[in-house]
Amino acid sequence: MLGIDFSVLFKRPDHSQDKPNNKNNGENDFSGCEHGLMPLICKINWISVRIKKIAILLGCFYYLAGFGSTIDEANKALSIYDYFKAKKLFYKSLRKSPSDAGYGLSVIYYRTDNPFTNLDSAAKYIALSRQRFVAANTSQRAKRAAIDSMASLISTKGYDVYALSATVAGVEHYPRFFYFAPDSLKQRAIDRRDSMLFSVLSFYERSDSLVWFMEHYPESNWCTKARETYEYYVYREQVKTSSAPELKQFISRFPANRYRMKAEADLFQWVRGTHEPGEVYTFIKQYSTGLTSEQAWKYLYSISVKNYSEKELQNFLATYPDYPYKQSVEKEINLSATLLLPVRDLHDKWGYVDTLGHWVIAPRYDDANAFSEGFAAVCAGDSCFYIDKEGKRSSVFSFDETSDYINGVAVVKQSGHYYLINRTGQYVSQAYDEMNDPSSQLYVVKKNGHYGAINNKGAVVIPISYAKLGDFKNGFAYYVSDHYGLIDTLNKAYKAEWDWVSDVDTDRLAIVKKGNGYGVIHAPDQVILTPGFDYVKPCTQSVFLVVKQGLYGFYDAPGRCFISEPAYDYKPQFDPAYYSNGKLFKRVHEDEVALADVNGRVSIDYGRYEDIFFARDELIRIVKNQKFGFVDRKLKVIVNPELDKASDFEQDRAIVEKKDVSSLIDRSGKALFSCKNCELKPLGDYYLVQTGEQNGLLDHNGKYVLQPVYDEITELYRHYMTAREKDQLFLLNLQTGELKKL
Repeated sequence: MLGIDFSVLFKRPDHSQDKPNNKNNGENDFSGCEHGLMPLICKINWISVRIKKIAILLGCFYYLAGFGSTIDEANKALSIYDYFKAKKLFYKSLRKSPSDAGYGLSVIYYRTDNPFTNLDSAAKYIALSRQRFVAANTSQRAKRAAIDSMASLISTKGYDVYALSATVAGVEHYPRFFYFAPDSLKQRAIDRRDSMLFSVLSFYERSDSLVWFMEHYPESNWCTKARETYEYYVYREQVKTSSAPELKQFISRFPANRYRMKAEADLFQWVRGTHEPGEVYTFIKQYSTGLTSEQAWKYLYSISVKNYSEKELQNFLATYPDYPYKQSVEKEINLSATLLLPVRDLHDKWGYVDTLGHWVIAPRYDDANAFSEGFAAVCAGDSCFYIDKEGKRSSVFSFDETSDYINGVAVVKQSGHYYLINRTGQYVSQAYDEMNDPSSQLYVVKKNGHYGAINNKGAVVIPISYAKLGDFKNGFAYYVSDHYGLIDTLNKAYKAEWDWVSDVDTDRLAIVKKGNGYGVIHAPDQVILTPGFDYVKPCTQSVFLVVKQGLYGFYDAPGRCFISEPAYDYKPQFDPAYYSNGKLFKRVHEDEVALADVNGRVSIDYGRYEDIFFARDELIRIVKNQKFGFVDRKLKVIVNPELDKASDFEQDRAIVEKKDVSSLIDRSGKALFSCKNCELKPLGDYYLVQTGEQNGLLDHNGKYVLQPVYDEITELYRHYMTAREKDQLFLLNLQTGELKKL
């Protein structure tokens, strides 16, 4: 069935004849005892061996004393080492005196100073002697003691010969043929056999080999370990590429497998990447358990509900009537019309206003966060706590530092230690020296100089034993022992063999360093770009910039091949995104720039422009004669290269500057707004105009929303901003254009 050759393991060792030493049986061998104390030590050892053997014979003589003439004669022959005669006489007495004769034969076969030495025969006859022994009176207790003593010697020697054998058959021989041995020795032999088998079967790393082991040795102490390893091999055999179909099939076929949780977590990561509510809901109903259920439902909620309007929230409940957190949605519906925004007043105190510009919670806090999951973190003096949308404290607890609630818990600091608390302010974790914000549903913590991770219930998921531990990204985090390695969210640590490891991206790619060279791996441990480069960074999610000896090229990680080998002049002052957008690739050579596609086809050759930027809104920003301009994809000039500064187009608009004039232009190059000695900056979907110390606000068409008379304009949330003018504070609703004094 397995195609595995166990013949070597199951070949029984040949210990049928333990031949004596023809010279002197080793009894008088003093070789190596010529110097120092060795002659004395060796002599003592020799004397002890002789005493032990004499004791055995005396026991034999004592045991056989007073027996019938044949036994007496056999015993007498044995006493003068006439093994041939003794053996013959003991055999002759077997039928009449099986216990006595069996004992005598076991002595002959046990000893190594005669040609009949045979440990299996010694075992056979001492077992017979024990079995047929009948204690007729009290005086025969000594006989029983002699038999037991002989049995002990034979079982001990048998253990050394068979149980310590290099083959499974040899080890198995011991408990079968030396069944009179102590249970402890037999169990040790069985454990050794199972250990040998398990080691060999594990070497093949196949689930069916471990099935064979569990079927043939169901009572083995190694069955638990075999079951654990079997489940891992099954997971690895079924989930070879971590594709969604493989993960779904594994979850359906092996619901009790311990690696089902990992498969579920990986499938959830894949589902998240689709951003499709239908896929998420199918996952919840068919594959999700308590491991991912809450996360999946809340993720479904987050991608289905965008603006939290009453209509949208009601539609969500109608679409998913089995949503387990209906009350929170119903509460959100009730509060959806009263969005509260944190605002700092003219006296630097924070409070909350509604969308109509009314102070709902008076400005009395030194700091305030936005509301999250119904609560907002605020600070007054040295005390921080949480309030609800009515301004009431959520609990009596106060802290030194607070963070927003995420999935029902928040990170707080108190008396120099960090904790997780629930919505009532109670601690749900022990104290830690450090605690990061959650990542992949885990909080990286530090305690007593070591790092680990806990979940949102405060339970330790990753043991706090690492010299360093990064945040979990896309199912993995780097850890540091002597070197860097990766560990997954299920606490499976992979070999630490790197000098540095980056975070893992959404394609499960990570940059590694070994020695002085950088490379790329596919998490957890598959090398796809061998370390050996001076610099490796992602231009996009799949394209990496690689630099060696001052030259750069591009590496396609999913394709596991070079788009171009390092051959171009690297300029470290530019970010990797400067060189590629994943579709086009910038080639720099001797201060000249060309642009090519993934197949190497040049769209803009050297010598045409001093610099080229990637197209945004179908327009390409170029530099010629140290001036900026714009061309379309056919290289038709849209804005002549005569600008001192220019940004890329965003939402069909770009900010440019020529001499002292700043302008907002459209895709035709037309100036929608211009001002001299001013500065334009994007602010949300609008543009901030700064003239000296005064600020104004432009809309998308370059029209003033707020004239430049304000000391400060601050974006709050979506289409709400605040504007300060001397001793006045206003709330601006960009949807209605209403400016409300606070």
